[in-house]
Amino acid sequence: MNKQGTLLIVDDNRNILTTVRMLTEPVFEHIATIANPAGIPGHLRELRPDVVLLDMNFGKATDEEAFAPFGTEERAPRFSTNNGNEGLYWLRQIRQMAPQTRVVLFTAYADIDLAVRGIKEGATDFVVRMSACWKHSPPHATRARAASRSRTGRMVRACSGARRVP
Repeated sequence: MNKQGTLLIVDDNRNILTTVRMLTEPVFEHIATIANPAGIPGHLRELRPDVVLLDMNFGKATDEEAFAPFGTEERAPRFSTNNGNEGLYWLRQIRQMAPQTRVVLFTAYADIDLAVRGIKEGATDFVVRMSACWKHSPPHATRARAASRSRTGRMVRACSGARRVP
C-alpha cells in the first residue's frame, strides 16, 4: 500500500496519540498529533490535513497546552462533561475552516445518538475506541473508508456492525 495524504490526530491522551500514530504510519505520508484541540485551527492552516481523527472529549489537556501552536492565542472552550459536545464543537469548526477535510470522530464513549449527531453534522465516520473494535476495524481501515466515502451514504460504525444514517 502506498502512503498518501496527511492525518491530524487530536486526542488528550498521549498514549492514544502514540498508538494511533504507529497504527496509521503505514497508510499516511504525513501524520501530526496534538493533545489539545486549541491547536486545530493552526494545524488546519499550516498542514492542510486530508483527514482529522478527532476525539470527542478533552479533559486531560493541561493549562500549559491551552495555547495553540503556530504563535496564535486561540484557546479551546472548556466543556464540563464527557458528553461529546466538545468534539461536536470542533467538528463544526473544522467543517467551517476546511470543508474539504474529512473528519473521523473517535471516542471511548459508544453512544449511537452521539454518532448520528456527528454524522449529520458532517463527520465522515464515527469510531468507538475499544481494542475489541480495533481488531475488526483498525484505524487504517477507517482511513480508507474516509478517503473513499462521499458525503452521501455515510455509515455509523460500532463493534457490532453499522447502520445507515438518513
